Amino acid sequence: MEKQFAQLPPTKGSADQFRQLLSNLVVNAQDSMAGVGGKLVVRTAHIKSSRGAYERISLVVADTGSGIPKEIRTTMFEPFISTKGEKGTGLGLWIVKGIVENHGGRIHVRSSAGKGTIFKIVFPVSRA
Repeated sequence: MEKQFAQLPPTKGSADQFRQLLSNLVVNAQDSMAGVGGKLVVRTAHIKSSRGAYERISLVVADTGSGIPKEIRTTMFEPFISTKGEKGTGLGLWIVKGIVENHGGRIHVRSSAGKGTIFKIVFPVSRA
């Protein structure tokens, strides 16, 4: 596992929900690399704007696992969609999407079968 954490500005949000979001993404990444190993990268960044008022925080969770099958990429954020069979509930990415949306963020996913997946989540910086 490789961690690349930037200095981030304080922002409003639910710490518990951010922990749950990160936990779900990390567990999924670990599961996708089970038995074959691989690399997991968790990275944060503070994206400053030249316009001053529009700052963002990004979170990237990238793995070199099995990737997300093409046939479920369009539905992977819906409840009860899982590639884990009996092991998974199919609620992890649905919960992640809800947390991102509740905090005014956006989520982007790139995945290649056999090469891995990259989740990039961007949140606006909202100060008290």
